[in-house]
Amino acid sequence: MVNSQINNKSFSNWDNYTPNEADVTDDDFSIYPNPAKDHLFITGSFNEVDIVSVEVFDISGRVIFSSSSSGNAGLLEVNLLAISVGTYSYRIMKNNEIVKSERLIIIQ
Repeated sequence: MVNSQINNKSFSNWDNYTPNEADVTDDDFSIYPNPAKDHLFITGSFNEVDIVSVEVFDISGRVIFSSSSSGNAGLLEVNLLAISVGTYSYRIMKNNEIVKSERLIIIQ
């Protein structure tokens, strides 16, 4: 039996663990600036063959922006000009696996 702990939740067996977005944090991935105006940069552990995507959600959980690209050796630029000023949440995925999910603020 394996005893493990993730985000202060204890598990005696990995077979009983189902990850959710609150458990997903990859410190190798970051976004900047946040708050952002018109562009956002994603840095992380990805390379040219990885597919990196970002989704931005409004307060009701609707996807209002989605972009996908092959990685650019650890740096990806996202154009945010189509998103209105406000507070949103975002999700970064690498090869269809969620690697980061947090809040995003868009300013003028």
